[in-house]
Amino acid sequence: KLFKKTESPYMKLRFAYQIIRLAHYAKDFELTLRLYDDLMPKIDRDLSRMEESILPDWILGHKAGALKSLGKNVESSYLFSLIFENCPSRRESSFRSFYIKTDEQWKACEQLCQTDQERAALYALRANASESKAIEEMQKIYEFAPENHHLEVLLVQEILKMEKNLLGLEFNSEKRDNKRNYGIPKAFAGEYVINLQAFARKCAKEKKVTRPI
Repeated sequence: KLFKKTESPYMKLRFAYQIIRLAHYAKDFELTLRLYDDLMPKIDRDLSRMEESILPDWILGHKAGALKSLGKNVESSYLFSLIFENCPSRRESSFRSFYIKTDEQWKACEQLCQTDQERAALYALRANASESKAIEEMQKIYEFAPENHHLEVLLVQEILKMEKNLLGLEFNSEKRDNKRNYGIPKAFAGEYVINLQAFARKCAKEKKVTRPI
């Protein structure tokens, strides 16, 4: 009633958030999706100042969560990738909610992307998985969007991983325990660090990174 009554697009956006959020928390996932499709087109983007607000991404998160609960993992994961890219306050929860388990699902999710930046965000999500060899994803991100901001962050992450694997092996008195308890250094670490270095040099040489690596 309040949504229909108010003439303020700014308030309509806030009412829509509360309505959709409550439907999601009530676990009425079909209603959540219907409300999203019904209410969001009725809000003027400019007058509600959507571009300045975090609420559209928070609302989209409830839609994505409803889709996931209904077993629509491809569609929900695509939406979570958008939130991961555009909404830092929901980045961690979007990463945890992203759920793609097969190559077929991954391809279907990638086909939903509308821009190279969206495709890059998808690969950045996969690069952050705990057992990911992120250089493969970094190469795809570089192919889609050479100046993408995820590249530098991922590169630093991979350098830290390789330091943990390889730095100090000659004088590390606990290296046997590290191998037994933590599985480091990984068997692939030596070759991987060479490939990582080559990729970093390629980026720096082509001068398509935000800062020299």
